[in-house]
Amino acid sequence: MQSEPLLIESEETQPAMSPQDYISILRRRRSTIITTWLVISAFGILVTLATRSVYQATAKLLVDGPTLTTQTDDSNIANYFNIGSDQTVDTKVEELQANPLLSQVGQHTHNAKVTVASVKGTNVIGITGESTDKKDAARAPNLLIQLYLANKAKTDLQEIHKAQAFAQKQIASAQARLNSANTRNRELKRKGGFVDIKSSRDDASARVATLTQQYQSAQASLAGARALVSGLRTLVAAEPATLDVQIRQTNAEIATLKSRITQLDLQRSQMMLPGGYTAKAPQVKAIDAEISTLHTRLAGLPAVSTTMTSNPNTVRESLRTKLASSEGDVANLEASVLESKSLLTQAKNELATFPTYEAPAEQIQNEHDAALSAYQMYSTTLQNLNLREQARHVSAHVIEPAVIPSQPVRPKKALNFLFAIIMGGVIGILMALLQEYLDDRLNSTEDAERLLGLPSLGRVPQLSRDDALLLSNMGGPHPELEAYKTLRTNIHFAAIDTPFRSLQVTSSSPGEGKTTTATNLAYAMAADGKRVVLIDTDLRRPSVHKHLDLSQTPGVTEILVGDATLQEALQVSPNFPNLSVLAAGTIPPNPSELLNSQKFRSMVEQLSSRCDIIIFDSAPVLAVADAQIVASQADGVVLVVANGETRKTAAKQAQTLLRRARANVIGVAFNKMNVKDTPAYYQYTAATSTEALPGRNGHSTRQIETEGTKK
Repeated sequence: MQSEPLLIESEETQPAMSPQDYISILRRRRSTIITTWLVISAFGILVTLATRSVYQATAKLLVDGPTLTTQTDDSNIANYFNIGSDQTVDTKVEELQANPLLSQVGQHTHNAKVTVASVKGTNVIGITGESTDKKDAARAPNLLIQLYLANKAKTDLQEIHKAQAFAQKQIASAQARLNSANTRNRELKRKGGFVDIKSSRDDASARVATLTQQYQSAQASLAGARALVSGLRTLVAAEPATLDVQIRQTNAEIATLKSRITQLDLQRSQMMLPGGYTAKAPQVKAIDAEISTLHTRLAGLPAVSTTMTSNPNTVRESLRTKLASSEGDVANLEASVLESKSLLTQAKNELATFPTYEAPAEQIQNEHDAALSAYQMYSTTLQNLNLREQARHVSAHVIEPAVIPSQPVRPKKALNFLFAIIMGGVIGILMALLQEYLDDRLNSTEDAERLLGLPSLGRVPQLSRDDALLLSNMGGPHPELEAYKTLRTNIHFAAIDTPFRSLQVTSSSPGEGKTTTATNLAYAMAADGKRVVLIDTDLRRPSVHKHLDLSQTPGVTEILVGDATLQEALQVSPNFPNLSVLAAGTIPPNPSELLNSQKFRSMVEQLSSRCDIIIFDSAPVLAVADAQIVASQADGVVLVVANGETRKTAAKQAQTLLRRARANVIGVAFNKMNVKDTPAYYQYTAATSTEALPGRNGHSTRQIETEGTKK
């Protein structure tokens, strides 16, 4: 035995997963990927097939501008005659989307969906109908246009009739006032006894009329000029003398902080990869603290920096120039008004000297003229309204009616099928990765190597036959046989300079195949010509004697309590003369104390002098402390891991316990591998082999290794 077991170094950082690791995961989880892909794809296809087809048809409507606009000085009159007022395209879109129209369309088309939108930059309105019935899809927009045009024509006709009635009423009123003026004029002439006004009165009246017009015109001009001056003064007062201009610049420090945060996030993600640091690790906390500090600084920084500058307000200067000019105009107009007023006063004073009848005569004449003007205006308006009624102008035209569509717009079956298939594959892969993340079992040698930081010494396929638990039962080439040869060779290479004199085979939990591995490893080493002693140190649930059909007693317990000698307890394997077996013996009440006794160490030293290597089959590490005791006395420890059964936490805890016992864990034996998942060379079989493995009946089979083929 070596004088002192090799001390395992402290925990190392687990290596990051490579693309090959992900490919291995997807291969192992292929059933999950295929099942998820089939379910998602089938669901998407079924939903697409179950969805009713929707058809779409579009009609286009060209809307016109105003057709009749009558302007007057009376705003109330304008409300009656402004029939052709301007309406924007958006206003007409809203009219088309009115609930009454859409309700009527829905009643005739089984509630087809109608969408109205204007074509940008034109006076064209697009009306789109959607329905599961292709005929309703085309009928809906066409019917909406028909209803809109009919309703629009009816509304316009009602407005025309209303305007005609108002115009006729105003014509009758003007006619009555005109008749009254004529009657009063005749009565005044009869009472005054004159036929015509004297020429002087005519001249005076003409002068008064002219001056009155000039005076009114001057007043109107003065009022307009004063209003302009008032408006300009308001604008000048509202305009500042100078204008402040903001210059905004992006804060460069923000980009620097964001870049640093991104680098830290990437570094943290790499540290938090499976098998790496945990969230409570000091290194991760340090990065989190720095990220938090950077976010705090980033939150306190303004997004942009702003500077202010002032420029002279050119608009205010321009307004002041116009104001000065307008104030000069007001002064001139005020002088003109005063002059016109003075002249008008003089003319009126002259006219007042005329006989008393001249004033009533003038009033009657004015009423006559006003009534005549109103009569003529409303007569012209009525004629225009009559023409409008006869023309029946239509303010909108159909430039493209909706036609029955031949193909549905949705669902797009081919696209939906492709999307379902792609999403099924993506979700399947994500489900496989999630399943792998949540799975706490070791499913590959790569998992074990990455988790434990130990090399894989061998991959033993799943034993499919009850009589194939031992190499001695295997006739001909087998993957199991080659696996144990590989395990034996890798153990030899693990101690090429100082060969192991003692080797412990253990596992984290029961049922992982440690006894089968220890027994077959002993067979493989014995077949290599070495003198091997296999000791069953599982004194609580011994099973080596059952695998080899040997007697349980006498064994280790009897030797340690002095009931048997080493020579009496050793049993020779019937298949290999150079393989000796020391069974566990009677199950003692204190296994740990016996294994930790000086007598056990002395027994091991005696056996070590008689053989080339001792193999211990010990209890599981997590079950009892026996495995740690034996591990501290062995030159090397092989940790058996069952594929798909051993928990990662259990394996890691077992490694920790063995490290505390100062055990030299040389690697992992991956047991119960699926043949499909093993390397190709496990399936590379030979017609014969170079080693002799005696059968259970004691007969030996000599095999010669030749070139094999892939299974």
